[in-house]
Amino acid sequence: MKETPNVISIKDLLYIEDMMNWNFIMNKKIYAFLENVEDSEVKEILVKAKKMHAKHYKDLLNILE
Repeated sequence: MKETPNVISIKDLLYIEDMMNWNFIMNKKIYAFLENVEDSEVKEILVKAKKMHAKHYKDLLNILE
């Protein structure tokens, strides 16, 4: 979906809030995992996942602006 509607329902807003929370929590968990991982290949995968969740969080935030 390229355009957001002019009006966001309460249900939509609650779902966006849930999605933001999921991405925020995953970002925090991955950050904690990165502190404990020594394998460079695993670290690379975690960094990519962290960037993906951060992007999703920002995208959702942009919908609300």
